[in-house]
Amino acid sequence: NNEIGENEIRYHKTKTMKHFVFILSIISLGSTLNAQNQDSLAIIQVISGYENAFNQKDPKAYANLFSEDADFVNWQGKSVHGRDSIEAFHIKTFKNLRTTQLKFISHTIRFIKPDVAYVDINLININMTTPDGKPLPNREVMLVWVMTKLHGKWFIKVNRTIMLNDGSKDSNIKTTQQ
Repeated sequence: NNEIGENEIRYHKTKTMKHFVFILSIISLGSTLNAQNQDSLAIIQVISGYENAFNQKDPKAYANLFSEDADFVNWQGKSVHGRDSIEAFHIKTFKNLRTTQLKFISHTIRFIKPDVAYVDINLININMTTPDGKPLPNREVMLVWVMTKLHGKWFIKVNRTIMLNDGSKDSNIKTTQQ
């Protein structure tokens, strides 16, 4: 009789422990999802900061979105390494693209690890002109980023810019000149 009572107690303790572990895993999952939501919002702020810095032609603000050791490659395959080089590169770039504005369309974020994310962004270059000021058609572009979280802040670690079309009528652009 005493043995049956002890087995019953062990059974209930095991069952209680399994429920406890289950509840902890649900809480942990909730914490992970909440952390990812917070990180997603922080990454969206970087995307917004990128658009603003580009549109305002602010090379310092633009470069500060990148990690100290970031790699940047533009759509023409020109590359620079490091935040300071990215800033210097964009001083000239912004002068050449003085009327060009970015209009962000969509993005996706995939967390590789809690502190590493893959981000792709679809956007349109609008208000582009030739060096002599003649208007150019809008161009669809994709940014491909690897982002890292350092000291609680997200930075662009790798940027690859992909021109999806040249804005010509034959390129199937889905937007209109604005």
